[in-house]
Amino acid sequence: MTFTFRPGLPDVASYRYSLGGADEQTIAAGPDGTATVTYTPSSWGYNDVRVTSVGTDGTESELRIAPFSVRDNRVSVYSTYDWSRVGIGWTGYFYFHTQMFGEVTEYHYRVNDGPEQVLPASTEGTSTRVAVPFERNGTNTIHVRSRTADGEFSPVTDFEFTVGNAPYVVSAQYPDGTWSGGAGVPGTFEFSGGTPGIVSFTWQIDDGPSTDVPADSQGKASITFTPAQNFQTYTLSVTGHKADGTDTDVTRYYIHVSNGG
Repeated sequence: MTFTFRPGLPDVASYRYSLGGADEQTIAAGPDGTATVTYTPSSWGYNDVRVTSVGTDGTESELRIAPFSVRDNRVSVYSTYDWSRVGIGWTGYFYFHTQMFGEVTEYHYRVNDGPEQVLPASTEGTSTRVAVPFERNGTNTIHVRSRTADGEFSPVTDFEFTVGNAPYVVSAQYPDGTWSGGAGVPGTFEFSGGTPGIVSFTWQIDDGPSTDVPADSQGKASITFTPAQNFQTYTLSVTGHKADGTDTDVTRYYIHVSNGG
């Protein structure tokens, strides 16, 4: 950014100025009494320029303080997923946020070493949501940069998140955490994913008995559960087992039973 200092008193010879809280510097005034300095911010946020003119006879002007704000052109990333231990098969939702809202038109991102994808930027708010299927256990990284309408790219932001190993559970009749079905309406619950090498699953409804079910050659299994009461919430707990005897984390799937209407 460029700042031009113009005199408020006659016969100005120089200006003493400070930018961004740095040490004071001096610049000579030109024949017309003005001076120009260029400044490249190193961080974003509130800032100011402070300047005093000095006359040929040593007369100093009052201090002028001109505030300005620097926007962050990097994409910030956040997610509600951070607390979870769900594994392969699940989908996480992440949000790209920009202070350059209105100028950013799209995001270019990739997950780990995958292909770059392009996502249009939201025009209704400063954050844009992206769905990321979990395909690898452990630490994963989203690499994202924004692009403005005139083609300018932001620096790349690297956002790390951890994918656990808890099994993936899905039901068409009783979507997780959604009021649906009804008493006497059976639901099929499919188990898969979590981590490679699953040979069996253990499932349990609330504090009921634990039941083992073998996985097929693709590491999948399914069960049927018929709720007995309307407007009741059941918790389905599922754990995967590998051939080496290790267990996965537990998936807790919430069955909200409606009235069948």
